[in-house]
Amino acid sequence: MEKWLVLSNCQTFGLANSLTIQYPSATIDSLDVWAYKSDIAGHDAKLHNYQKIIVHPEFLDISESKLNQVIDPIIVPSMFFSAYHPDSCYAASSSGGIDSPIGAYNSMICLSAYRNGLTVDQALQHYNARTYERAGFFDVWSRDKQHILNLFNNYGLDLSEGFLRWGRYKPFMYSVNHPNIDVVFDIAAATLKRMGVNSLEARLLPHDNLTNGPCFAIYNEVAEHCGIKGFEFFKEQGHYRLLSLEDFVRGSYRLLEGHDPKSVVVDGMADDRFQKLLQIMEP
Repeated sequence: MEKWLVLSNCQTFGLANSLTIQYPSATIDSLDVWAYKSDIAGHDAKLHNYQKIIVHPEFLDISESKLNQVIDPIIVPSMFFSAYHPDSCYAASSSGGIDSPIGAYNSMICLSAYRNGLTVDQALQHYNARTYERAGFFDVWSRDKQHILNLFNNYGLDLSEGFLRWGRYKPFMYSVNHPNIDVVFDIAAATLKRMGVNSLEARLLPHDNLTNGPCFAIYNEVAEHCGIKGFEFFKEQGHYRLLSLEDFVRGSYRLLEGHDPKSVVVDGMADDRFQKLLQIMEP
């Protein structure tokens, strides 16, 4: 029996489990990027034990890694889709990374309000359809969909059929980079198809481990534009405790104390919306 290794990010274990269900003829091990980086030399020394290595493209940029010496790695990117959560971003200031009550996922509206010197109550007033529209929150779906389809197509993976199915009745993302297991299962199926192996056409889905992670709210007005029902609650990492929008924003403001407002910045993919919000929310 062949041995395969899956190397990816937070989607690693769902992908490995989905591959195992659909292709029981291989023993499939998995290793996420954080475990790999903790002992790069040790893990590289074991690469020869595997006949197939399925790897996220970011691994190939690790300078100390020998993964770029692997012959014919199967490169599989991961999902990043922000249409359900266009307010979500990663952020930092001159003091370092910024966390919210659910971890690294921050609200751009909240950050913009803080940077512009607004109070918590003033910030909360901006969570409305007018702000969302002016910031471009309703324009993300088509752009992100095309980006994802093109990204996966670049590696020989066709997700077009899945996209028609995933969001028909419910959101398929828990956050901008945490898809539900239906999506990961279809990525695994596309990977096996590209590899040319005879896989099982089973819809027995493995445990959806990313439900244990943080979940970002889907604002009602944004959800309406996506054709689903909104869910205006946030979920903490590792807990099933939900936070209301008000609790999340007030908690975010407490965590922002000590960060210089004028030094707050967001990750590049979200910066265009952040700049619009800064203008919208100028006092």
